[in-house]
Amino acid sequence: MDTASPVKQNDFLRVHLKIAHSALCDAFLDLLPLVVIMASITLIRVIINLAIPHQEWAWLQQLNIMHVFLQKIFPILVCMSIASYFATAHSVRVTHAIVASLVTFTFIRVFTDQEFSFDQGPWDSLYNINIILSPLLVIICLRFILTLFGIDERTISLDSNTLVAVKNLLPMLLGVALASLLLVSLNWLANPVIDVMTASLDGVSDTTKNMSRTLVLHLMWLTGLHGSNSFDLIFNTQFMSHTYLAGLSHAQFFDLFVVYGGSGSCLSLVIALLLLQKDKHTKNLTRVALPMVIFNINEVLIFGLPIMFNRVLWVPFVLVPMVNFGLASLILQYSQLVINADGLHWATPALLNIYWASHGNWTLVLLQIVLIALGVSIYWPFVKRFLNITNVPRSLIGPNQKFYIEDGLNYVEQGGLGTTHDNYWNYRVQLFDDIRTIENNNLELVYQPIVCINSGRCVGLEALLRLRTKNGALLPPTFIASFERSGLAPAIDWWVTQEVKNTLLQHHGPVPYISININPQTLAFGSAVKHIAKTFTGFSVRFEVIERAFLDVDKYQDNISQLLESGIKISIDDFGVGFSNLSQLSTGVADLVKIDRSLILQLHTKPGQTLFSQICTICKKLDLAIVAEGVETPVQYEYVVQSGVNMVQGFFFSAALPWQEAITFYQHRELTKG
Repeated sequence: MDTASPVKQNDFLRVHLKIAHSALCDAFLDLLPLVVIMASITLIRVIINLAIPHQEWAWLQQLNIMHVFLQKIFPILVCMSIASYFATAHSVRVTHAIVASLVTFTFIRVFTDQEFSFDQGPWDSLYNINIILSPLLVIICLRFILTLFGIDERTISLDSNTLVAVKNLLPMLLGVALASLLLVSLNWLANPVIDVMTASLDGVSDTTKNMSRTLVLHLMWLTGLHGSNSFDLIFNTQFMSHTYLAGLSHAQFFDLFVVYGGSGSCLSLVIALLLLQKDKHTKNLTRVALPMVIFNINEVLIFGLPIMFNRVLWVPFVLVPMVNFGLASLILQYSQLVINADGLHWATPALLNIYWASHGNWTLVLLQIVLIALGVSIYWPFVKRFLNITNVPRSLIGPNQKFYIEDGLNYVEQGGLGTTHDNYWNYRVQLFDDIRTIENNNLELVYQPIVCINSGRCVGLEALLRLRTKNGALLPPTFIASFERSGLAPAIDWWVTQEVKNTLLQHHGPVPYISININPQTLAFGSAVKHIAKTFTGFSVRFEVIERAFLDVDKYQDNISQLLESGIKISIDDFGVGFSNLSQLSTGVADLVKIDRSLILQLHTKPGQTLFSQICTICKKLDLAIVAEGVETPVQYEYVVQSGVNMVQGFFFSAALPWQEAITFYQHRELTKG
């Protein structure tokens, strides 16, 4: 079994930014169901308004009331969701973080605007940058103050909830005060900057204003804000009603030629996703988003992928509308066309909107098609890269969720993972580094032969996980330790078992038994064990379980029994490494013991030889088969043979090989020794 390298010291700031980015993405993604509901209501209203204008059905009015209410509470839910995820990432109690974030935001609203009213629309009134900054700043302040007070919420507390609340009251008040002071200062400093920007815009042409608006509002979307409404709230946008080109106002030009499918020209993005999508998550999201994007409602995509805080898709999200603006302006400027878009609803689908506005001018329809296709070509490489990046983590996280091990991960996270703050952050740094390593490279299996001493035949192949780098190098899986510590080891086991199953299904002809390393965390989850047992029904497979798992064999007894009943055999792996307990050999669970390489390396010493021979004697008396791992030299081989070992694995016979080479080795031994 392979071992991972120890945790490295890495850039502390980088992991903080990575955690903040992940927390923000997850926070907005959690609100996707609400966004879908709100977008669906908008879609229904739009379709009815386009089909039957000025209709006032009672149920439609009730639907409008519901939509208004959801809009009003949405900013508060954003604040709570960000606080929840960011608090978990920084080991601050979620309830304290939510309360502190809402209090901080309320204070900022009252202090900066001297009012706090739900009468105004939420996008215009409440949903501004402070709703995002409040939880981020207050939790950072809380973490800092809790550390100063020596209160470590990552450790399990025996105090009552009341005592915990009292102990955290002063730090929470100080955190709110400090965060509020910082936010007030930021708002105060931002005012003159906004005034300068507003004055600068007032002095330029309407065309420059509209181009600036297009750029800035898309950048605002990327920060989690509603781009159009936020820009229109801050800056004077009366110019949008002024005539621009071909009889169109700036607002009409923006709707007809700049943003197809909503901000970011998401219609082009959806088409690229439809053509490139592979994973189930993206397929489902695209299907839900498509009808809404057709009617220029793009919130589902922005929150669902998500586009906001997206380190890949932000470039085309900003670039495509800017390209559309420039090309459409250039073409219309030299045309003699006049377009009448008065009364045209903003949600009218692309192609139809320009067809109606131009009274059936197919040249302009073709222009829209060309711009949409150009947008697809710009999005294409970025979407492809985005999907390549997200496929690997989802292939790992997917089974993690399927086997219900998220609670275990959260328990480990909240339980502390260590006794010191530095250890905790070292762990976080290492975990993110390892996830990035998997993203940037390919997982691969190799197989090391296990040879029977008596017959000389290859009786087994151990599947070993490796990492294939982009330059072709094959490296050991150094990420295993951090994945095990974070509770993600079952996801790795799932990937390995799927790869072995697919390999066996594709192979025709006899094979030796396949030995697979299984983590104790996987054995703890009945749903995972049930899936694995079903996967290998009818195959000759053996699972190697590290010996420390047998210290708690009763804990896994039911799940191990399920594996045994399905025909899967169990081996004790790495016997002799730190956790050796002879009582493990008599449990009756395993029928084979693999003696660790560390004992083989001691065979040149008398104590090492004595220990090895005694272990072999005990195993033979218990009718346990013995495999000696890591045998490399003739001297080592001769001694393990004399000690009564049944099988040998190591460089003495063969290194780990790709599947086809391993099968060739097996077939050769069959011909010469069979």
